[in-house]
Amino acid sequence: AERRPEVLAQHWLNAGAQDEAISAWGRAARLALDRHAVREAAHACEEGISLIHASTAAGKFERDELSLQNMLADLLQTIEGYGSRRAGAARRRARALADQRGSVRAKLREAFGEWSAASSVGDYAAAAEPADRFVALARLDGADSVQGSAQMILMTRYRQGDLVGAEEAYLTGLPYFEHSDFLRRAGSAAQTFGTATTIAWLMGRYDEADRRSARGLSVSRSTGNPYDEAFALYMAAHHAVHSAVPAEVARVALQAIELAERHGFAAIAADARIALGRAWAGLNRAAEGAALIDQLVRGRGLGRSNSDTLYLTWLAEAYAMEDEVERAEAAVEEALAVNPLETFYRPETLRLRGDLRLRQGKI
Repeated sequence: AERRPEVLAQHWLNAGAQDEAISAWGRAARLALDRHAVREAAHACEEGISLIHASTAAGKFERDELSLQNMLADLLQTIEGYGSRRAGAARRRARALADQRGSVRAKLREAFGEWSAASSVGDYAAAAEPADRFVALARLDGADSVQGSAQMILMTRYRQGDLVGAEEAYLTGLPYFEHSDFLRRAGSAAQTFGTATTIAWLMGRYDEADRRSARGLSVSRSTGNPYDEAFALYMAAHHAVHSAVPAEVARVALQAIELAERHGFAAIAADARIALGRAWAGLNRAAEGAALIDQLVRGRGLGRSNSDTLYLTWLAEAYAMEDEVERAEAAVEEALAVNPLETFYRPETLRLRGDLRLRQGKI
């Protein structure tokens, strides 16, 4: 069964178990490609796609839509490993099947919207399924801009602590991130390079984080879209907080606020003000900074936005700079409890809690 899945596929087919046969042909294709048996791999892909086509036409396909898309995407990804005519034919048949089941682009838009809505409020459990669906559909679509969006989505794994997976997604997506169609979606460059900056910083690669931040600002400005520039300025201020350069945070955050307010980008203006509050805390204005962060974080509704864990930790740092240790400890505990799924900043939050306890002689 492990060494000869193509034989198992025939047995499953003879038994009327179409789904199992399709999965076995997929395994056969991957095994054949691993040993560079191009013809066998192409044949296995064709057999798998033919079975999917026949099962779908007969209304006998038992798996859900996501399972179908994932199997098609998996076979197509295998086909990409070689360039034979038979592979091209298999790809065309797979695309035709996908089109029969509805517009791939329409499904991409739907999946992206669902992912974005869930991710923006920090509901990463709900975001996982549409993210997987988008990535599978992106493989079917094949366009460079869509591949870029798929890798951008995968980069957000860092929010749940998967720094290695997020970094791999960034490196895989690099050939696509400056494609004109990818950049046409407002905020793409700022979000992508800003996320990549944070990933590099969390991994301790500080020089690389600086380069990514500068690149994100440059690319975002090149689009001529003020939303892109305002978003990138906020992300640059965010990075400056991590780099412990409060004067730079204040300078860039004020630019982001001015541009965002001029064009009516309220969400960016609010986030940039949170960064400004953190800058004030580092510039001997800790009480003002803490008050501003607290007002904005609670004003947008705790537990209804991503990055709450980060901003509450910034609030705790501001209180600590003002020697408001009890309030700092309370903000730390809020940061740890507000969204257990968001873990990327947890090491810093725990470090701060340890510092506060040490300051009070509790450890």
